[in-house]
Parts: sequence; C-alpha cells; structure tokens
Amino acid sequence: MQTDVPEGWERKPLGTVATIVGGTGFPTKHQGQTGAEFPFIKVSDMNLAGNERTVTWSTNSVTQDTLKLLGATAHPVGTTIFPKVGAALLTNKRRLLGVPATFDNNVMGVIARHADSDFVFHWTCTLDFANHVQLGALPSINQATVSSLPILLPPLPEQRKIAAILSSVDEAIQATQAVIEQTRRGKEGLLQELLTKGIGHTRFKKTPIGEIPEGWEIQELSGLCSIAHGYAFKSEFFTDSRTEYHLLTPGNFSVNGGYQPHKNRFYSGEVPEEYVLDEGDLLVTMTDLTPGCQTLGLPMRVPAFPGFSALHNQRLGRLTVDGPDKLSIEFLECFLLSKPYRDRIKATASGSTVRHTSPTRILASSIPLPSKREQQKIASAIKAPDQSAVTGETSLRQLRKLKQGLLQDLLTGKVRVSV
Repeated sequence: MQTDVPEGWERKPLGTVATIVGGTGFPTKHQGQTGAEFPFIKVSDMNLAGNERTVTWSTNSVTQDTLKLLGATAHPVGTTIFPKVGAALLTNKRRLLGVPATFDNNVMGVIARHADSDFVFHWTCTLDFANHVQLGALPSINQATVSSLPILLPPLPEQRKIAAILSSVDEAIQATQAVIEQTRRGKEGLLQELLTKGIGHTRFKKTPIGEIPEGWEIQELSGLCSIAHGYAFKSEFFTDSRTEYHLLTPGNFSVNGGYQPHKNRFYSGEVPEEYVLDEGDLLVTMTDLTPGCQTLGLPMRVPAFPGFSALHNQRLGRLTVDGPDKLSIEFLECFLLSKPYRDRIKATASGSTVRHTSPTRILASSIPLPSKREQQKIASAIKAPDQSAVTGETSLRQLRKLKQGLLQDLLTGKVRVSV
C-alpha cells in the first residue's frame, strides 16, 4: 500500500471510526438449538454454503433470553467478523453479517460507526494478520491491536462508490462459484447413476457393493492395477522458478478432482528415471492436505507441460492398469471419483492431524466392471461437464486476480473514482 495520503482522504486508527468487539463464551448446554432469533456464529460457520461472503445462518442459534443470560450482544448487519485465534486466524477469512447475530470468543468483529461498513469490510480484506499476531502457543490478535491499525478513508460518498465496485466483483465471484458447484453436483449425480446402472440396462442383480447390471462383473482393483509411490525429492532443490522438472504434490489436487495449476513447484536436482511422468499418467493422493480427507485418494491425470518433465513426490502414487483388456484408465479415473470409493478411503485413513492412505487400501476397493466399450461410453459421459468446470475455474481465478488489483488501486487512492 502506498504511504501518501490522497487529497481529501484521511489516515486514522481503525478504532476511531469503528468499534472493535469480542465474542462471548458459548457453553455446551446452550448449543444445538436451531431456528431461534439470533445465529450464534462459530469460526466453522464461516465455511458453510451461502456464508462465503455474507453470513446469514449458523449451526446454532439463540433466543433473546439466552443472549441476556450469556451477557452477549446481537451485533448489527454489516459487522465485519473474522477468526481471532489459532490457525484459522492465519487464513485471513473475512465475513459480513447479513443478519443481526452474535458470535463466540474465537471470533472478533468490527462495527463501522463513522465509515461505510462495506468499505471497512473490503479494507480488512487487505490485511494479513500474520503481521500483527501476538506470540504464544497459539497465534492470536487482540482488540487493542486491531483498533490501532491505520485505515485510509476517503469521503463517505467515495467510500460507498469504491465499496459498490468491489462488491460487484464479489457478486461475480459468488455467481461463478455457484456455477462450479452446480457442475460438480451434476457430475456427482452422473457418477452415481452411470457407475451403478450403466447405459441402457433393464435387468440388474444384487451384489456386495450394491445393485449393478446383470452383465457386469465385480473385481478388486488389486487384480487389475498396481501403484508406484513417488520419490522423496530433496527440499534443497525445490524452487518456484521454472526448471526442467515440474514437481507435482498433493497441493496440485483439486477437491473436485483434477489439476490446480496455480500451485506450481519445480525441482532442479538429479532425478531417477522411473519417477519421470508421462502426460496422461494417472496419479492418486496418499496424503491429505485438507480437512476432512477431501483430496485423499483422489485421482489426477498428468497434464501437458510443454518443455518440462513432470515428477511426483512420495505422497502420490502412479496408477498403472495391468489388465487393460478388462479395465480402461478413463473408467478407473471415474471410479476413483465415486462416493462409495471416496467414503471407503476416508473411513480407512490413518493419522490424526494429517491423514494418510496406502496402495494396499486403495487396491482393496471393489470396482464394478462393464464391458470395455461401455466403460468408454460411461467415461465420456461423466467427463462431459469437465470443460464447463475448467472454464469456471479459469474465470474464478481471473476474477480473484481482478479483485486483488482493485483492492490495491482503489483503497490506496492510486485510482480515484468519480462520485
């Protein structure tokens, strides 16, 4: 952010234009109620569907009487809230209250008094609380620190215009996310339908993994596939600069399946030949980096890296089909996205903080097998929505990049808006 104060703007401590409020303890005996007048927000509620920007509901709610009993306050619409302690603080989540609500003591709020509440919200999105945390066993931030943070304030009409521009980009981001989510759910429905009913079948049989068409077989993956672990490459040769080798890790796996191109790493050391990947190779994650095993056991096809070779580290496995006459790699990839397989991998995962699976657990999964011809038809139908999802993800990245540029330009006065 630039240090000069634009003409007509002021630099003030946040506490002079807003009230910084802490949350309230929420005893277990008061939790579990839904449908009451006031949402009682926890950090986890910021991740609920529909609460990506504006929080309008939570898993717990309380009445006016309970508020009084707890000594809590229902904070107004437009209050900016964020985690104030622990690892969640460092995620830099920011949310706006869309309804009057209270929150627990792991959450802090900023209530604009002499500034536009949307403007203050967008300004908080530029802060990295890692630069302001208190030292201790857990990272935390206090009200005094937040109150002292300097905010650049244009006149109120300009604040509102800036906030409106930024909010319009937020709306576009939310709409794009909704399209991506709808595409994902449509693909889940296709997976469930085609991997259990196939195409054009009218006669079915009961099996240990559920009802499938009469002509299909069931076989364990261990009789059809093998998995080779990646290599524990030396960290001293990791780099963010482009080199000959493009290193793939669990961070490259999208929670919806597929490759995340914005998490790229490269490797500059020597590499054993057996760990160099080919375009189209099928990888699977052995270690999960997200809560709830969202990416554990997920598949990803190695994309094209023109001018580079791809590698996979020890937390990934390369799947090879040993019986290609019975199983196509495309159908196998679809199966690895299916809910029954995903549920099994989550249930058998080991580890407490970071969850793991193994080739043995993955290959113990039973897969329904139609004919090779039908496998190809099913895989083609399931992959049809993928291009829409790729387009949506590209648009989402562009919108987020646009938002970051606008935050930098508009909230510093580098670019002025006409009111």
